[in-house]
Amino acid sequence: MKSLEIIPMPNSNEANSIEDTLDLSILWQVIKISWRRMFITIFVAMIISLLLAFILPKKWEATGTLQVGRMPSLSGDSRLIEEPPQTVERIKLREFKENVLARMHLPTEEHIDNRSDLVYKSLKGATITGADFVDLVVRGYSMNDAANTLNAATAELKAQHLLIVQPIKNRLTKELAEINDKLNQATLEEKNINNQMSAAGIYKPNAPFSPSIVASNLLVAKESEIRALKAQQIQYNALLASFDEQSTKIINRIYVSKMAIFPNKIIFLGLGFIIGSLIAFGLALHRYSKISSLPEPR
Repeated sequence: MKSLEIIPMPNSNEANSIEDTLDLSILWQVIKISWRRMFITIFVAMIISLLLAFILPKKWEATGTLQVGRMPSLSGDSRLIEEPPQTVERIKLREFKENVLARMHLPTEEHIDNRSDLVYKSLKGATITGADFVDLVVRGYSMNDAANTLNAATAELKAQHLLIVQPIKNRLTKELAEINDKLNQATLEEKNINNQMSAAGIYKPNAPFSPSIVASNLLVAKESEIRALKAQQIQYNALLASFDEQSTKIINRIYVSKMAIFPNKIIFLGLGFIIGSLIAFGLALHRYSKISSLPEPR
């Protein structure tokens, strides 16, 4: 009886090594057979991508930083008109972008003017951590377009923030008008008191004591009222002026890229190389599979 010979099976590491060797061998054969076609395919893809970079419309980018305005109060405290994240969300609204386009005298409907479409796509805002600032960015088909759009967006945001604080300003303006009326009335009354005291001879050295005291007290009270009203007048005027001083405003100059940021020729060349390589290798594999499937000559 013949003894059975046991053939050792290759372990998993050896099997993986063999598979890797076969894969590399096939890859080398694919490149060896079609390297010229692969090179031409990649080269053509890069040329096409470079041509696209020259043909596609150029775009410039404008950026600027806004400081969200504050609302002062009579107590001396102030609070933001709205939180920066809310301002960013406001900028995303279609209505806001429509108002920006209206300021630029551009159509608000899409697919009519490329400049309008670009505003809808590119106008964005972003918060700055730990600050009441908002970064604005927008693109245009020229440096002037980009800068004008950013200016229009800034003006629209300031106008909308002004609408938020306007009721408070109107109330303070009304209260200031009342203070002015009271001050005018008190000043007139003070003048009348002085005239009456002069006419009654209160200011003469030999004037009766009691009427002089009464008149003087009345005059002192009126002067005290006038001083209080003037202090209120100054406070209200300063408060209303601070609304303008602390309004939403751009805090640095608008920056517009000197070179078009799109299309970037280097990025397009890189994309052309990657896409060309994928196409070239796919075609080479297809050619290799066809050659491999042919019957061997006898």
